[in-house]
Amino acid sequence: MAEQERAHHTRRISAEQVSPYSVSNRMLGIRAVMHLSGLSRTTIWRRVKCGGLPPPLQISANRVGWPEHVILEWLSRLQPVHYAPAQESARP
Repeated sequence: MAEQERAHHTRRISAEQVSPYSVSNRMLGIRAVMHLSGLSRTTIWRRVKCGGLPPPLQISANRVGWPEHVILEWLSRLQPVHYAPAQESARP
């Protein structure tokens, strides 16, 4: 009986069940968002809190994630930050 319950909870979706017209059905965890954005975990959660990043969805009791298309769209809207080149200080 435990095997049947485990098999039920670990069911996989085949490629035929995924719509070929959808951009992406993958869910991205915090590490994937950190990797794609180059931002730290703390900065990501700060942006969620202030509304700069859409909140994640609850995937399971202990896991949250973002739909991949939401993160890609968010990244495309970010404005690049341009820093002025460092000025050489005159040393006496």
